[in-house]
Amino acid sequence: PIDLLDVGCGGAEWLVPLLDNTPAIIYHGVEPQARLAERARLNLPRFAENIRTARGEDLPAPFGKQFGIVISRAALEHVYHREAFLDQVSGVVARDGVLLLTYGSNHFKQDRRTDLRNLASQAIARLGVDRFYTAPVDEARLTAALERNGLTIEERKYYSLDDIKAAHKLVAEPRASREALLRWLELENLLNAEAGDLAAMRKLTNEAYFGARRVS
Repeated sequence: PIDLLDVGCGGAEWLVPLLDNTPAIIYHGVEPQARLAERARLNLPRFAENIRTARGEDLPAPFGKQFGIVISRAALEHVYHREAFLDQVSGVVARDGVLLLTYGSNHFKQDRRTDLRNLASQAIARLGVDRFYTAPVDEARLTAALERNGLTIEERKYYSLDDIKAAHKLVAEPRASREALLRWLELENLLNAEAGDLAAMRKLTNEAYFGARRVS
């Protein structure tokens, strides 16, 4: 069995197919919004007792143990106390365990209205309400935090080129649309492998992925 922790799990809908087909995974989730945590329990009734209303900064308190796999998908850009979050999430990765983390940047590539909304969210976070917080992730500080906590970064990739990702939605037939989506992922993996300028790749894409391992 593999203990997996999902930090900022939301409703956990996207993991249902994986967990249905991988019985060796024992799922655990933490989600700060009670409404979303309850939705995750409904979507994953087999693991309902393992899904807690809590923040990444609260770890390891909700479970009191470490995990072979820790994932956090598109949550970091919404975390106000980011250093504490990274310290605590890194701390629950077991020896030889992995942390798989993504964060989005598309929240900051839209229009003036989006910019104003983001600035407002940052202002009210300083007043103590961080539920709607959104701010860019400083990749250098993220890397430093993972390494400070004993994790070695093994993968760093950038995904979600707007025009390519959206194209599969133009295909009405579900199977063909899914095939187009998988081809999009194959193309972006190729771009990550062959691109000579990852800094430019980061600017073009909307999601960053980090895979890190605890080796000691």
